[in-house]
Amino acid sequence: MTNIIMMIMAFLIVTGIALLYMSVLQMNMGEGMICSAASMMVLLFLSAFIANTFRYGMLGIYLLSGIGAVCFVIRWIRKKNGQLLFTGIVVWGILACLFVVCLVIYHNDFIQHTDEFHLWAALVKYMKEKDRLPIGNDFIAGPGQIYLSSSLFIAFFQIFAGYNEGNMYVASTLLTFIGLLLPLSGYKKKEWKKVVFYVA
Repeated sequence: MTNIIMMIMAFLIVTGIALLYMSVLQMNMGEGMICSAASMMVLLFLSAFIANTFRYGMLGIYLLSGIGAVCFVIRWIRKKNGQLLFTGIVVWGILACLFVVCLVIYHNDFIQHTDEFHLWAALVKYMKEKDRLPIGNDFIAGPGQIYLSSSLFIAFFQIFAGYNEGNMYVASTLLTFIGLLLPLSGYKKKEWKKVVFYVA
């Protein structure tokens, strides 16, 4: 149960950074979530590349998320924009529901096959345990590390909530749907049927 609560808190941290982009750059929720995921990957990469640890990247993520939540509250108190807020709530609600459903479906699930996803998970586990980026040929996938960028997003959840293979499925599903739900961010209230059709 503790692991599930920590995963939900991690999702809220991702949302906090999205709110920062919504508040400061006036993006919609879909764009904010994509920029949030990208920012997290960049922060973790720079932290590990420069300081050889993910610690500073994690602190940067927490800081951006907190600032984002505060900026969002201030902006919506001063200036109401019901349309953008409505669409943002719909997109966020879909992602949140999907996230919780995945937490239940993938609870205590384990990687069972040596395939691309297994290598992906192995890279995440490596980064979590070693607290650094892969060096040279010391990782099973060898040089190149084609899974590295998206693995950093998944590594955030593992570092924050603790190692859990089932949660790798949850984080990777979230990363996939952040992109898939981007088109919903531009719809208006009267176009709700298109939104339902797209989600289905």
